[in-house]
Amino acid sequence: MGTVSKSLTSSVLGPAISSYAFRDTVKLRRIIDQVLVWDAKTSNPKRTEKRTETIDQRIMQLYAGYQEFKAWLIADKEKLEQKTRRLAPEIEKTFFDPLFSRCRDVQKVSETKSKATEPYYIGK
Repeated sequence: MGTVSKSLTSSVLGPAISSYAFRDTVKLRRIIDQVLVWDAKTSNPKRTEKRTETIDQRIMQLYAGYQEFKAWLIADKEKLEQKTRRLAPEIEKTFFDPLFSRCRDVQKVSETKSKATEPYYIGK
């Protein structure tokens, strides 16, 4: 796998998203194809600006990287999906538990404040 593909998996996707994405590499390839089609069809003022040969080469490298990434997904499909399923519980615990814990803490504080400021009704 090339530099661009490694960059895609490590910095762009990140561990938590990779854990989800690599469970179904066929779906991931389909999503990548949809993104590339969307990108090609979507209006972008930068495309009409004058570009240098260097910029054109970088763009071509980027798109080649996506194709290389998709080829890697096909070639290593079983290995990637098995490894991801095996590691998913630990990754989710590492990345999601702290996040959800903070959300629960915020909700507890919010509920406490709301109870403290609610009017009390005596009788009905």
